[in-house]
Order: sequence, then structure tokens, then C-alpha cells
Amino acid sequence: QRLAMIEWLSPLNFFIRQQDISRTRQPETGEWLLKDPKFKKWESGTGGVLWCSGIPGAGKTVLVSLVVDHLTNAQAKNPDIGVACIYFDHKETQVQTQENLLAALWRQLVFKQPLGPASDLYARLVEKKTKPMSKEMQKVLLHALQRFKQIYIIIDAIDEHPEKEWHGLAVILTKLSKNTNFLLTARPHVVPNMVFPQISSMEVQASTKDLEVYIKAQIEASPHLSQYVADNRGVETKIFSVLCNSVDGMFLLAKLHLEALDAAPNTKAFQHALETLPTDLYHTYENIFNRIECLHDTQKEIVQSALVWVANAKRPLTAMELCEAIAIELGTTTFNKDSITGIQKIISLCAGLIILDEQSSLVRLVHFTAQDYLDKVQHQTFPFAHVQITRSLFAYLNFKEFKCQYPLMNYCQYVLIHAQLCEEQLQDELIGFLKLPHTYKKKFGTMGWDCCPWNCYSWPDPHSSLWLAVAANLVHCVKVMTSQGFKLDVTTYPLHTAAHHGHKEMIALLLDQGIDVNARGGFYGNAVHAAAYSGDESIVQMLLDKGADMNAQGGPFETILKAAACGQHESIVQMLLDRGAEVNAQGGEYGTALQAAVCEGHENIVQMLLDGGANVNAQGGQYGTSLQAAAYLGHEIIVKMLLDKNAEINAEGGEYGTALQTAAYKKHETIVQMLLDRGADVNAQAGYYGTALQAAAYWGHETIVQVLLDSGAEVNAQGGYYGTVLQAAAYGGYETIVQMLLDRGADVNAQGGYYHTALQAAACEGYDIIVQQFLDEGADINAVGGLY
Repeated sequence: QRLAMIEWLSPLNFFIRQQDISRTRQPETGEWLLKDPKFKKWESGTGGVLWCSGIPGAGKTVLVSLVVDHLTNAQAKNPDIGVACIYFDHKETQVQTQENLLAALWRQLVFKQPLGPASDLYARLVEKKTKPMSKEMQKVLLHALQRFKQIYIIIDAIDEHPEKEWHGLAVILTKLSKNTNFLLTARPHVVPNMVFPQISSMEVQASTKDLEVYIKAQIEASPHLSQYVADNRGVETKIFSVLCNSVDGMFLLAKLHLEALDAAPNTKAFQHALETLPTDLYHTYENIFNRIECLHDTQKEIVQSALVWVANAKRPLTAMELCEAIAIELGTTTFNKDSITGIQKIISLCAGLIILDEQSSLVRLVHFTAQDYLDKVQHQTFPFAHVQITRSLFAYLNFKEFKCQYPLMNYCQYVLIHAQLCEEQLQDELIGFLKLPHTYKKKFGTMGWDCCPWNCYSWPDPHSSLWLAVAANLVHCVKVMTSQGFKLDVTTYPLHTAAHHGHKEMIALLLDQGIDVNARGGFYGNAVHAAAYSGDESIVQMLLDKGADMNAQGGPFETILKAAACGQHESIVQMLLDRGAEVNAQGGEYGTALQAAVCEGHENIVQMLLDGGANVNAQGGQYGTSLQAAAYLGHEIIVKMLLDKNAEINAEGGEYGTALQTAAYKKHETIVQMLLDRGADVNAQAGYYGTALQAAAYWGHETIVQVLLDSGAEVNAQGGYYGTVLQAAAYGGYETIVQMLLDRGADVNAQGGYYHTALQAAACEGYDIIVQQFLDEGADINAVGGLY
């Protein structure tokens, strides 16, 4: 159950990636980094940032794995140390979201630790069938961070992550903990993010000693090279000399050069290869392609197909997925397993361009620079890459023995994403696919596919071919299909779907086709609500400019302003306020946009709404008032903001009556004290528990009970479900609180509430010690009333 919970909250698992990279590290290399004075100072300090820049192929990622292993060993000896890492990968941007990255850090920090508030978050979200948002993951991550006195977070390849997303993550991480040390790696052109204080920089490149150790080990591991060196005296020394002088501190270049030497069939070819080794990656990749061109046709076809798939896949492929993808034969109706080429054969033919991660079984290009090279030459080398992939996936999905357990089936979810990139070339085939029977396409949606269009929040049943084209953002196909007489069914809300996914060109096309910009219905209520919640400011602007009603109500958020607040999109909130959106419109779970922003814990949006005229005392929503919402969720800064804006501190409403009772119920001691200092009525009667004291007593919050009593709370106040504070404490079985109340003069025979007397409540729950406490205080054992 614990593992299922962790997997659900954190789909990214960097433990596996760390293990895969560690396995590639050559023993006795990289030790220079651990001995470097800058590294030692960083490791022994607190709150520092070590910025490690290095040219592509210098071995930064492998060095990161060395650092993680080094710190993990230290953690094993000292449980006060926390260690977590992130390996950015340009191929995994879709899943390396802010929420997932925060969850991945949390996952590493709670290894062999209690899950804490994550358990409650999991239970709540599973019931709602939603995934955690950034603010929610920040809270559980903060709880995990607070367990440690010293924290190390190591992040590799910042240049492989979108700059805007990296900045947002960096801001969050620096705010969460002040005692965290960060080690960050990037290429030299990347400028350190100034949100990090105390930055120390160092250059990373392969040392001559490390290169020699690596080269020697690779020669020994190769039957061909080791034999050649044994048979030819002095060759090993020459290899060391040539490679160390030509690779310019790049392990990657040394690896690729050794692959080239290993491929030489005879002494003459070996000597020629050694004498003509390039000194840069671009020409090295060019040489590899020249070697591939010399393969016979069948082998060359396998290599070209492998490179097309690996370079253009929307996520890393597994070894079995790649093997099946290459084996697909167009024009057939069955899959021939005899056509499958083994993964090791594929890798050997690809001359070092493709590698296999053993632990995860994922196939990758040898380096990000290989992706750069292939992107530059693809228009000449593989001009129809996406056509090839799309046709292969169409064929795979049309095989007669269609089975979900086939390895490539999961990747088939990306078929229409590849199709977007070659719509015009595959127009007829694509429209034919869209016309497949509804039940057949519906089957795809039951496989757990989570990319567009299969992850649409609400699939019409039945849906049309045209709706699927809209959902998949196939603009050209929609134009062709509508010109052929296909009609858009407005009851399937195509505009809402396009707005939700941020498909701007499709939205413009739909509006030109006459779709009503204010069509109501569907999950979000209308299209502009979908865009506001999803967070694309330009689409919200477009829809408003096209006549979308800014104050239209509907859907789970009721108003567009509340949708933007719930989505935590500051720029959209500000734009709506500037355009005159009704800031105090009521409705939905949170009542007002202000309460929604408070619930999300977004201080900036709360301030925007307050500055925009939001009524700080508006009643409604799940918590009654914004102040109660902030008190319930423990947002101390927001509580102060609301009080500074004259929030009515004793306003009644919601399940817990007052802000003070709410804070007492949730055990937020700092907020309880803040409210008391600001003049909260400690004896205010309202809500389920009657008074704040009864709420604190029922939940066993001793410190808060003491604070309330010291602030003048009436120990014998009547009201609430349990009638008196003493009865509530007795029902909960809190002996210490019972004694505190008795010492303060609580009436042991006071009557009222569900059990009528405190003695009956304690007896009912079997708390013999508390029963004795009451008897010692003179409780009337013959008192009549209550449930029993």
C-alpha cells in the first residue's frame, strides 16, 4: 500500500536513473571532484550552491552520480542528512513537470521514512480523482525537508529543461528550505539563476588521469582492441597519446573514438582511423554516419529505423518497444515476431549512437549532442521520419491480433501527436484512421493513455471523427473534413476541448467555423473557463476579444476569475481584473475567487484580489469566509494579510463557526495565537464544536487548550455537539486535558450534549482512568440523560 501511494504521487523515479548512470561510471575516476576545495567547502557548509559548468560530453552527468553516491553513503551514517537528485532529460519534458519533480524529490527524502501529510493528500486526491498540484506537493515536500538538519539537492543538465519551467522550480526550492545545499550542472552558455544565493562556480572536464583510466578499461573490455594492443607493441601508448590530445576533456569523444577504432577490420584501417580522428563532436558524428552508410542494405535499414524512432520518440522507448517498432512491416495485417532484431544487435550496428540503460531498459541516444546533430541533419537524412513513425503505429494498431499487452501498445498513444507533424502528407490515411469505429477508438481510451487526445477530461459518448480531430489538434484534417461536409456537433463542446489543451490555431479555426464562443456546458462550463484554469493567457485574451462573457457562470469554478485563481495563474487573474471582471461573484465550492486563492495558498493572487476590491468578509463556500479557509489550511502569511485588510475576526459561518475554532481544530498554534493577539473572542459560540476550546479538547491539542485557557476561555461553556469541553475531552480519551480542565474548575456534573455527562462519554468509550478521575472529583454516577 505504501509503494502504491508513492508511485501514484510520484511517477518519476530517479533512484533507477541514478543506478543506471552509476553503472556506467569507471571506477577510480572523478575522485578529483570530491577532493576539490570548492566541493569540500560546499559539502561542509549550509545553504550553498555549487555551479558546475562543462562542455558537452565532459562527463557532468556521471560526476553527478558520483556525488549522489558519495552523499548517500554519508547519509547512511548520519540520518540527519537528506539527499535527493534530479536528472533533467529533454526527452522527458512532458513528464518532468513542476509537480512531478517536486514529488520526485519528496519520494527520495521519505525513503524509509514516514510519509507524513502525503498520506492525507493521497486519500483526498484519490477520492476526487485528481492529481496533486504544485502547491500541494510543496507542502508535503516541506514536511519531508524539515526532518533533516542538512539537505543536499543535486540537479543535472539544467540546459535540457525549458528555461521558464526551471526558473519556477528554482524559486520554489529556494523558498522551501534555507539549509539546503544545491549542486547544479549545465553547459557553459547557461547563466546561473540569480534566485540562488552564495553561488560558487567550478569548471568540469575530464582530467588526463581519468581519461587514461577510462581508455585503458575500455580497451581491456573490448576483445578486438585488447587483442590488437597485445599483438602490436606501443599501440596502447599511441592510443593514449592521440585520444588524450584530441578529445579536449570530453569522455564522450573518447568513447566514440574508441568505438571507431574497435570497428576497424584490419591494421591498415585501424591506423587510418587513429590518424584521422576528429577533434570535435560534429565531425565525429559525421564519421559515424559515413560508417553506417558502408553497412549492407538490411543492416543500414535497421540502423536508420532505430535512429528515426529514438531521435523522434516523444518519450524514451524501452528496448522491447524499439525492437517491435523496427520490426513492423507496412502493408501486412499481422505482426511477424520472426522479424524482430535483438536489442544488442541494434545497439552494435548503431556504432555507439544508441545506449541501453540496464536497470530501466530504456534506450537513449548516447548524448544530448547526438540529438542536436540528428536534428540538424534530419531534413536531409530522415526527411520523412514522422511519416514513417505514424504509418508504423497505424499498422500496429490495425493488426488483427490487437492486444493491449504488446510492448509497443503503450507508445501508440502518441500516434496522433506524430501525425500532427505530417498531416498534409498523410491526409487520407489520417482521416481514415479518424473514421475507425467509435468502439475501437474508445478501447484506446481505456488503456491508461495519458497524452492528448486520450487524456481529454471528458470524452463525448459517442464522439465523431471530427471531434477526435479537434481534440488531437489536427488543424489541416479539420479543414479538409469540414470542407467535405463533416459537421461539428456543438453538444460535444469542441471549443472547450481545444481551449483546455491550449490549441490556439484550432480555436481560431473553430471560431471561424461559427462555433459559439459562449456555448455553455461540458466539464468547465464554457471555453474561457477551460483556458483560464489551464493557464494560457493568450487564449483567454483571444476568447475575450472574440466576445466571451467574462462574468459567465458555470462549471466547477463558476466564474472565470475563480478558475484562474484555482489554477494559480497570476497573469490571467491580473488581466481579468484589469478588464473589469466581477471580483466578488459568488458560487461553487469556494464561494469567491478570494477564498479560492486562499485555499490554493497563493499569496500573490490573494494580494491581487484584495487590491482589486475583493470583499475580505464575503460569506460562502466550503469554509464560510476567506479567513476561516486560511486558518483551516494553516496559511499563516495569508491570515495576516486578511487581518491587515480588516477581515472580521469573529465572523461566524462554515462548519467550524469561527476562524479561531477552525485554527484550534486543525492544531495551528501560531494562527491561534495570532488571532487571539488580534482580538478574537475566545468564547465565541458557533460551529460544530460550539467553542474553540471544545474543538481543541476533542482533538487532543494540549498546547492549544492551554493557550485558550490562559486567554480566558470559559471552561464550563455550554454548546456544540458534546455539550461541554470536559465531555469532548472525555470522549477523546485525553487524560491530560481532562485533568487540565478539572484543575481549572470544570464542572464534572455539567449536563448537555450527545452523552449528557462527561462520565457517560468516558464510560461509553471504556476509558477507565478518566472514569476514575471523574469519580474522584465527585461525579454523580446516577445522573440520568444522554444516549444511554
